[in-house]
Parts: sequence; C-alpha cells; structure tokens
Amino acid sequence: IYEYNYLKLNVVPYGGILNYGWMDRPLGIAGRVIYKIGNKYKKEIIDLKNPICVIPSEAIHQNASANTNLDLNTQIDLIPIISLSNEKDIIKNLIREHLSLNPSGTICDYDLFLYSKDKPMFIGTNDELILSPRTDDLSCTFACLESFIENDNNNNINIMCIFNSEEIGSLTKEGADSSFLMDTLKRICATIDADISITLHNSLIVSADNSHALHPNHPNKSDVNNQGFLNNGILIIREKDTTTDSISSSIFKEICKKAKVPFQDYASRNDMTTGSTLSGLSIRHVSIDSIDVGIPQLAMHSANELIGSDDTFYLYKAFKKFYDITIKNENNSIQIFDRK
Repeated sequence: IYEYNYLKLNVVPYGGILNYGWMDRPLGIAGRVIYKIGNKYKKEIIDLKNPICVIPSEAIHQNASANTNLDLNTQIDLIPIISLSNEKDIIKNLIREHLSLNPSGTICDYDLFLYSKDKPMFIGTNDELILSPRTDDLSCTFACLESFIENDNNNNINIMCIFNSEEIGSLTKEGADSSFLMDTLKRICATIDADISITLHNSLIVSADNSHALHPNHPNKSDVNNQGFLNNGILIIREKDTTTDSISSSIFKEICKKAKVPFQDYASRNDMTTGSTLSGLSIRHVSIDSIDVGIPQLAMHSANELIGSDDTFYLYKAFKKFYDITIKNENNSIQIFDRK
C-alpha cells in the first residue's frame, strides 16, 4: 500500500497478539518462499535479517486518550511502514536479492511473517530475569531439544514433537489436531515390529508450554491458591482444557524430584479463559497418559516477554530425566525405572 509518501505492508495478526506491545519496535521479515527454476518448484526458508519495518505509534499530542484507551484497530493501527519509496515489488526484490536468484528464476508465492528484532537480555540486579522476543514457546522448545539431543538411553523410543499452527487452533496438516503424530508413531512401530497398543500404554506425553506468572501489579488476575512464581520451578498445570490428571502428575513430580528441580502446582482463575494445549489436541488422535507443564512468564504474546532465568534450566533438567526413565504400566500399577 503506497499512500501519503509511505509504503506500508498489508498484514494480518497471527494468533492472539498483545497489540500495543508491537508498536515502535524494529521488525524483521522471515518465512517460506516458493520459487520456480525451469520446470521445478523449490522452497526456501529465509530471514531478511535486517530490521526492515516499524509500526509507529500515534503521538500523544495527536491522541490525547492514548494512555487511557488501548483499543487498537488492527487494520488501521498495526500496519507497518517498510519504505518511503513507491516500489511495489519491494518484497519480491528483497527476496530475489537474498536468494541470489538469477533472472530466469520466478518467485511464485511466499508465507512471510514480521517478527521482533529486539535482542534477548538479562534483567535484574542479579540477572534473574530474561527479557526476550518469542519466549513463548521457544524456551520450552529449547529445553526439550537440548535434553533430547543429549539423551543416550537406547532402551526407550524417545520422541520430541514440535507442531506448527498452535496459535490458530492447530487445524492444519502439520498441526497437533491432525493425524500426523499417530501416523508417525504407527510407522515407527511397524519398522521395529512393536505392538503399538502396548507401546502407547507404556508411554507418557509431556506437553510443555509457558503459562502465566503472578503479575506484580495485578495479583488479582491469578488464582488465590495456585499461583506461578518466576524462578520457583516448573508449573504443573491443571485446568479444564489440559490433560493433567493425578496419574500423570504423580509421575512427573517424581521425575522432578529425581532431577532435583522444584515444581509448582498451577491453575488460572476459573473465571478466565485460557488457551488450549497441544496435548489436549493430540490425545484426540493418540490415547496416551499426558500432562501439561511449562514455565511461568509475564507479558505473554507481547513483542518481548519476561521469564525467570533459572526456569528454562529447571525444565531442561526435568526433560533430561524424563528421557532417562522407563515407564511400565501393568496390573493397575505404574513403575518408573531410572537408568541413572
């Protein structure tokens, strides 16, 4: 869109973003590009790296209610500026330059996203906090991935599953509410000649996603008995839309004890709507004991989010122990065998 000497991008908010947190920040562009060379279609994941866009706030002098009314219109207030030129093909030209695409190559289409270019940083007199973009849910993903890579327990079939599309309901071919996980498990069991029913019976899903820490300025937004505190350990989340029950909770608490990490029982206020969890969607297709855990954070879905600097390490240690244990479920009892 070129008007009033500004070139702007027509964008759509993804998921439930905290609108005002995205104002006046350096934004980059990344995503997937489909291009054609000859008769072949190719796909490439790209990151244009440099801060390239910004969503400017309306000055207080021109909007006297800015500090009392945070009602931003996404079609008006969240449209970013990308240039002062009227180069309508600026995105395609940037992509072509990034890919070093020769003139015979054709850019067919792309799925591109704006993201915050702010750098992660420690906050607090003792570096006890981390302020960073995309903490939800890269912190859980990082902890799980590191523990998964480092695990060498060949007695178990350990699986790490990361889904796309959670923030828009997971109803995509690669989302949690698809048959992708079950299809993959069936193929694995067929390859190693394992009975999938018995395998699932002796399995446990640990679904990890950040949840809400008690807010220092709004403590009334937290449940009076089940609050989450930064750097106080992993949240064991029990809400109506989660899969945590007494069985999975007991198992995971034992895992935390073996890993020597603290944990917290957590639930939000019952009069506030919470997000769905991937385990709650996955078990529609895969019947496995399951639990929802996470770490507490502030400013969820803002451009920058705040977590305790110890909590991701706690989660990593718990996951590492989770991948080490073996679960045997028979005769109405569950046994946990710890390899180390």
